[in-house]
Amino acid sequence: MKIRSTLLLRAGLLTGALGFLGLIGCQGQTEGERCSLLNGSADCVGDLVCTAASTLRADDGVNRCCPDGGTPTDDRCARRISGGDGTGGSGGLGGASGSGGGTIGSGGTSGTSECRYTSDCDDGLVCGPTGQCQAECQDDIDCDDGLVCSSDQRCVSPTP
Repeated sequence: MKIRSTLLLRAGLLTGALGFLGLIGCQGQTEGERCSLLNGSADCVGDLVCTAASTLRADDGVNRCCPDGGTPTDDRCARRISGGDGTGGSGGLGGASGSGGGTIGSGGTSGTSECRYTSDCDDGLVCGPTGQCQAECQDDIDCDDGLVCSSDQRCVSPTP
């Protein structure tokens, strides 16, 4: 009888501990570990930011805590390398020409703006995988699940 009550007590403590861990989620994640974009970068430690899976080379669909610019030390944070498709047309976002198919410039001039962090870019642009400021998205597929690409090329929650 005493052994049975001890086992029940241990099972209850284990169940409670697992439930508590489920509540706190993915806090304190290091480079390359999963995170939730809904939490911003609160899941990540230090200067790491929760990086959208759509910008990472890995095809596992997992958002990960990665450095915002610079060279990652974890291969899971390797960024996709992408250029434009040349369909931007003249005077696109930031004034870039669509003929080159490259990254989107900033400040209303033709060309590119180098960056290491998104904060280095003009408002509305993000630091892309090649270290150039660019729009966050061109189509819904560029955004994480549950988000859509808005007319100003930002990933946003769909309006009901």
